[in-house]
Amino acid sequence: MRRLMMVLLAGLLCCAPLGCQKKEGTAEKAGKEVDKAVEKVDSAAKETAEKAGKKLEEAADKLKGAAEKTGEKFKGASEKAGKEMEEAGKKVQEKAAK
Repeated sequence: MRRLMMVLLAGLLCCAPLGCQKKEGTAEKAGKEVDKAVEKVDSAAKETAEKAGKKLEEAADKLKGAAEKTGEKFKGASEKAGKEMEEAGKKVQEKAAK
């Protein structure tokens, strides 16, 4: 009898963890789905932000290049205008000296 009780007790102890498992309810399942959706949205938002950042950097580089070209053209034009002013001044002085 004592041996039978020990076998039954051992059997119950072995099977006890199987009965303690919790089953997921509707709220837990819905929570997991919400978590998945939030992760997808977060991932998409990060990807979009990275793409937008790259586009802004490209646009800034283009503007910088355009500004440099404009500055070079302005510098050349101002130098040319300065030389023409000097020549005009010399011509005025020559005519005044005659």
